[in-house]
Amino acid sequence: MNIVTVFHPTQSSVAVADLEPGDILACWGTDWGARFVSLMTSNPFAPRNLRWAPSHVAIICDVPDRGRLWVESTTLCQTPCVMTGQPTHGLQTHHPQDRLGEYVESGGEVHVYRLSPIDRLSDSESAQLTSILIDGFVKRGLGYDYGGALISGTRFVRLLDGVLLRRYRNLHEVFCSELIAATLQRLCRLNREDPTRFNPGRLVRRLIHEGTYYHAGRLIE
Repeated sequence: MNIVTVFHPTQSSVAVADLEPGDILACWGTDWGARFVSLMTSNPFAPRNLRWAPSHVAIICDVPDRGRLWVESTTLCQTPCVMTGQPTHGLQTHHPQDRLGEYVESGGEVHVYRLSPIDRLSDSESAQLTSILIDGFVKRGLGYDYGGALISGTRFVRLLDGVLLRRYRNLHEVFCSELIAATLQRLCRLNREDPTRFNPGRLVRRLIHEGTYYHAGRLIE
């Protein structure tokens, strides 16, 4: 049984060519690791298409001389980063059609969440988005935040961290939803709080709940 199809009926679609800066790409993988992340972070009271939580998130920005790129923090992609020319663990960039193809070929799906009309980025904010992602994260060669990902995806560990561990966040390493939360906070599209508290599902649910983003459709070539 394809678990992605069961939990994500498609009502509309967005072509790769129509992606916009600031679009969030919610990804549902089909390997056991991805399904475990979705299982641990799902919410039966979420909007229908988010009850089975995404296992990964990425964001789109425009990069001069490179075009529109998919920016993410992951350890699971072997496709060379567009900016560095080699596979890497942590911050990386890719052509959207390449990453979409990898998800589709394995039976997964990618959905687009888009800023609401009153929250759309101005040209200067789009440039700021690119600067934050590329100059602030990718070009610094930041690694993947394994500890933060564990805390965000496990309710008990997240509670333990809030009460006892008190880790200090420095953004020297980030996981996928931490990257996007920290970026949106600096663009004033998300209230400031600890970005490691957001796993992929919780981040998208928060943005939908606040009306900042809406579900634009399934991503297609």
